[in-house]
Amino acid sequence: MSTPTFGDNVSIIARIEQAIADRLAAQTYDSSAVFETADVWKGQLAEKDALAALVRYAPCAFVAYAREQARREGGDLCNHLIFAVWIGQVSTAPGLARIGGVEDIGGTLKLGVLALREIVIGALDGWHPGGELPVDPMYHDGGNVIVDKPNAVLMEQRFGLNYITD
Repeated sequence: MSTPTFGDNVSIIARIEQAIADRLAAQTYDSSAVFETADVWKGQLAEKDALAALVRYAPCAFVAYAREQARREGGDLCNHLIFAVWIGQVSTAPGLARIGGVEDIGGTLKLGVLALREIVIGALDGWHPGGELPVDPMYHDGGNVIVDKPNAVLMEQRFGLNYITD
């Protein structure tokens, strides 16, 4: 994964997306990386067979700017930015992608998407995406399950922050 240079030609939204992806890529559990793939959304699962793509990337976390709301604070524009983090996991045994456990094949511990959700929230809720960025710390803004199959689960978690410009 290549990190863009944060010059004037990169939007603050792209900078925040990349900072979130980098933070998630750095998460570990039992001295191992939590995610096989943690990256900015580039359409990785946007294929005819999204579940087959999920198998290729899982466990994964993809980050994307989702929406915004704008308001004024003392004459300054306050953009309330929402970012989505899609968390995916697959398993060989039914239910393990969701709740986790030891895989039948290889006998390795697999973190289920519910544990991955907790790791993502712990990493991002209250976290500031970079000292040079004029934004408030992020906060968890809810989530929902997108795909819930016996051997594959994809969940969205949302995080918001305020970006105030004058």
